[in-house]
Amino acid sequence: SGSRNKGSIRNLVANRKGNKKTRAKIEACVLRPNDSFPELGCVAFKYTGETIDKAMTEGIATNRPLMIVFQELPGCMSCLKFAQDVLSHPLIVEAASSLFVPVVVNNRATVPGDAKVLDFYREPRLNNPVVRFVSARTGSDIATRVADGNLTVA
Repeated sequence: SGSRNKGSIRNLVANRKGNKKTRAKIEACVLRPNDSFPELGCVAFKYTGETIDKAMTEGIATNRPLMIVFQELPGCMSCLKFAQDVLSHPLIVEAASSLFVPVVVNNRATVPGDAKVLDFYREPRLNNPVVRFVSARTGSDIATRVADGNLTVA
């Protein structure tokens, strides 16, 4: 996207010490973001509401909590801005893949699995983006729900 400063993001990526493979993936996303759903930014979402059981199994096996992003797909301008500013930030992308098991739930609830997860967490449909960090063992929140305009990278 034209409004994203790709040069400065590349510099952040280049200056980060860490996993070379992760840096390469982040840089590739910066150069070519998720074409199917730009609302997903650069985070590699492997799981959805339909496959959250598998995400929990992976979280238990790797001792990582889940990062559940409730996002409208396709989304509104605030969803796209969240993807551009937060879900494409190199540090968020790296943290999402190394510290958490990222899960995306379409808050349009077009598939039964997404609807079940929305109902379980009492999240409204067609809402602005929401992020929840939950235990892979219990599904309960381990941090405060992030929403309502507090979705920025400081």
